[in-house]
Amino acid sequence: MGNESIVAISVLFGVLGGVLGTIIFLFPYLKSKGVDLKSVLSDIENVVDVSGKAIDVISGIVPNNKAVNILEIIEKWAKIAVGDAEQLYHAGDISKDGRAEIAESVVYSVLKEMNINIDDNKKELINAAIKNAVNDLGHSN
Repeated sequence: MGNESIVAISVLFGVLGGVLGTIIFLFPYLKSKGVDLKSVLSDIENVVDVSGKAIDVISGIVPNNKAVNILEIIEKWAKIAVGDAEQLYHAGDISKDGRAEIAESVVYSVLKEMNINIDDNKKELINAAIKNAVNDLGHSN
């Protein structure tokens, strides 16, 4: 189990403990002291709504899973590399059979530049992403 998982589980249990403690101990105590819990809960609900929106925005910005990020990089650059290889082919700079090699080389270069180790699994993913990008491009005569 990675550090991220341990932190996530710890936060989950901390929040759960806080919620249970509030429900079991704090709310009855405040009610016995005459505090208007409806207005307090309304304020808390507003804070939770705003917090949820902030978390959604942050989740969209902050990368949270390295494997997913690598897959997205491979997919993105496979499309770019296939387009580049196709243009080189139409310009007469490479042969029809050289397109896959050029596309593969571009994706490898990007991963190398990003200090991402290229193992056999990534090679298979790159190959599949390139084939998918070729299919998305369509077949030209």
